[in-house]
This record gives sequence, structure tokens and C-alpha cells, in this order.
Amino acid sequence: MMKKVVFKGVIVLGLGIMLGSLSLPVFGQTNQTNTHPLAIFPESASVTQHQITLDGKIVSYKATTGFLPCYNQKGEKTARMFYTAYTKAPHKKISTRPLTIAFNGGPGSSSLYLHMAAFGPKVVSLGNGIDLTRPPYRVVDNKNTLLDITDLVFVDPIGTGFSETIDQDDEKLFWGVEEDIESIAEFIRLYLTRNERWESPLFIAGESYGGTRAAGLSAHLQDMGIYPTGIILISPALSFTTLIDVPGNDIPYILNVSAMAAAAWYHQKIDVHYRETSLEDLLQEVRSWSENQYAKALWQGNALSETEYTEVARQLAAYTGLSEELIRAHNLRVPMDQFLGKLLQKERRSISFYDGRVTAHSIWSNEYSFQDDPITINTTGPLVTAFNSYLEQNLRFSTDKKYISINLTIEGQWHWASGMSAGDMGYPETFTSLGRALRKADFLQVFLAIGLFDMICVHDASIYEIHRMNIPPEALDRITIALYSAGHMSYTDPASHHKLKEDLVNFYRDALK
Repeated sequence: MMKKVVFKGVIVLGLGIMLGSLSLPVFGQTNQTNTHPLAIFPESASVTQHQITLDGKIVSYKATTGFLPCYNQKGEKTARMFYTAYTKAPHKKISTRPLTIAFNGGPGSSSLYLHMAAFGPKVVSLGNGIDLTRPPYRVVDNKNTLLDITDLVFVDPIGTGFSETIDQDDEKLFWGVEEDIESIAEFIRLYLTRNERWESPLFIAGESYGGTRAAGLSAHLQDMGIYPTGIILISPALSFTTLIDVPGNDIPYILNVSAMAAAAWYHQKIDVHYRETSLEDLLQEVRSWSENQYAKALWQGNALSETEYTEVARQLAAYTGLSEELIRAHNLRVPMDQFLGKLLQKERRSISFYDGRVTAHSIWSNEYSFQDDPITINTTGPLVTAFNSYLEQNLRFSTDKKYISINLTIEGQWHWASGMSAGDMGYPETFTSLGRALRKADFLQVFLAIGLFDMICVHDASIYEIHRMNIPPEALDRITIALYSAGHMSYTDPASHHKLKEDLVNFYRDALK
């Protein structure tokens, strides 16, 4: 599900951002060139009518499944982008009803996860979100769908889902930080035009790397004359500076401690002194220590006295449950993958990058392995299976082509430099674009959903970037930060999914005032 990518010494791994010499799962990997040449798509969109009962009320809606073309500057068709749209019906003022464009991340992920596990009118039941459910996998009505407050469009970026270029050599035109933003922006423009939705309040929702895309779109759309009303960021990657723990960049180590402490607290590996402490109180203490004593110690580096070094190692061990020996071996800077593999090594368990509460049996007693990440396994199989059936049986969309839920070839060909402010140096980021959009439109609202047990895009990293955007202090009042006792995909946790819906109802209400 992930693929390792190296740029300027930085390693990035899909759906979230990680690092290390890690082996990767092979399921979900596809190559478009292997598609049977006779496999074709329907020439026209499939339109079906449906109903769902929400809060005791019957909601009728129309589902449209199909493609929108992508054109180059000469007006030549270069690609087709697959989408599924849900429109509430009947609605007297459809042209002014809120419209939300949603996508996942990667880069290389389809919108399958937000579509079929979070916000669509139908979802795949994933049980408690921790254990793999047994087949058969079927779709069920989603009581937490956003369809009662907004129309929904789930779009698959080029190279994912059924979205593809006409000429395979043109993939490079879409695979890059800015290139990707431009193509999705054009999709949005064309969708608004063809569906007469220019008057609709527009919301953009992105998860993980989709948060990178959504933040970049906020200003890019404004430059096109399209002013979003709201931006929804779910476990976003706003700047890779805070996420890539490599030598010379101490920021991720400081921001990771609270997530490590949360996982250690959950598994009762944290120092005994903290095991009865509430998670909220614990994280408040850990964050204060990380921002002060720990940050100061890393800043001093080799100038740190042995007494100070020993005290930092002792306290870091108390918070994370790791041994002082391991912490010293990493010079007070333990990479996240080491924490995930080492914390439960005596039990021969490793912790999921996606959810610090969830573990799997380790083939090796002291290493984290992506092949064994339980969240990856527990979600992808059920979602892919049920979605293929849903396309045929419910949406009446039929094709012999393969739906690419995760395309592992994309990250290795991604043009990361287009997202770096210095051109080809530093780290990709789009939080400056989000800051510019907030400065430009004083009505723009931002919703940030963060899982406290997210070990990929850790919660402190997102808050760190939000607080460092170049915006006036009053603009912070237009940013809602919601925390969930869940992982990267907070909606896979039933209680968090319900709370997320409630929080978003309030967000849309406030944004539309």
C-alpha cells in the first residue's frame, strides 16, 4: 500500500508520511499497462436514484458515476478523471446547496476511503475499526454521511481509481505537488460548469496527503476566481518538515513525543507513574516538556552536559516506554518506526503506523513491518471488495477495467520539487497557501480533524503548522481543531466517526451563516 520515495535525502511513504528502510505491502499495486486492451469504460455516466433514512427522515438522492475530461492548453483531451457524485433530491435550490469535493491522499490513493468508510451515503462496515471483519463484505447505510447537509463529489486523481491519461507518457503532467493541485482545480471548475453549481458554497475535504492537496487548492482556486467557503483537513500533511525525522531536522522528534506517549499509555508501557493519568492531562504535560526541556536539549546537541543528557533520556523513557539504552543509542532521537517496532517487542507485537492502539504479530521481534500493519489490512480488503460490488449492483457502473485503490508507482515518479518553496530544496508544503487563502477571504473556515493515536501525521505536527501560518491572530478564530481518540483514519473508529459527523454539522452551520 506504500512505496518508498527518496528526494534530497528525504524519504516519503504513501497515504501518510514516514521514513526508514521499510519493506512494503504489495497488495493493491497495479500497472495500467497490464490492463486488457479490450477493457473499456461506459461512454456515458451512470445515473441512479436512491433513498436513505437519516434521523427518522427519508432523504432521496441521485448518484452520478462517470468521468470528466482533462484538457491541455491547446484544448486537446489528455486524461479522464473518475468521480462519484451524490446530489440530494428533490431540492428547489440545487444550484445554491453546499457542495463538497472530497479525496484521499498518497499520493497514489483513490478516494475509496473517504467515500466508502467516512462520508458517502453507503459505507462498508469495518466493525470496531481495530479487528479485521469477516467476509462477506457489503455496503450499509451510513448514518454519519454528510449528504443531509451537503452534496458530495468523490474524485480519484489521475492514476488512481479509474482515472487515467489518454497517453501514458502524459502522466508526468499530473504527478507532482503543483501539477496535482492544478488538475483537481480544473476538475472542480469543469464540474461546477457542467452541473450548474457555480452558486453553490464550495467545501474541499482532503485526508492525509489529500490535506496537502486541499490546502494548496484553497489559494489556487481563489486565483481562478473560485472562492471556497470551507476547507476540511483530516489527519493532514501540511508540511513535510514536521513529518520527516532525518538527521539535521529535530522538529519531528519533538512533535512525535506526545503521540508516542499516547500509544505507550494505551498499552500500559508508559512509566507506572502515568498509567492512571488521564490521556488529556498526560498529553498536556508531555507537550510542555517537549516544547521546553526536550527542544532545548536537542538544540544544545553535543554541548549538553552528561547530567542533562541523562535526565532527558530518563524522562523520554518514562513517557515513551522505551529503554534508556535505546534512547541513548539514537542520541535522544528515536525514529517513529523504531518506536513502533520496539515498544512491544517482548510480546513480539508491532504497532500500526495508522493507529497507535492497534498491533499485529511481528515476524521479526524488534522491527516494524508494513506488510503486517493491521489497519492497512483491515480496511483495504473489505473496502475494495465491497466497492466493486457496489459499483455494479447499486451504481450500475460496469467495466472490465480494474479499480486502482492504491497505485504504488506514483510516489516514485512524483514531482516533489514543485511543492518546495526553494524550487528543488527543502521540504514540500502547502500550509503557506492555506495561510494566503485565509488572509485573502475573511469568510473562509477551516476544520482540522486529528487522531490522538495517529502515528503518521501526528497531532502536534498539524497544530504546529496551523500556528505558524502567516495569518492575523483573529484568523485563528476561523480554524476549528477537533481531536479524536482514534488513529489516522478516525472515522474507522465508530465513536469517533459519530463525533466527526456531529462536529462537521456544526462546522458547516457556522461556515454558512
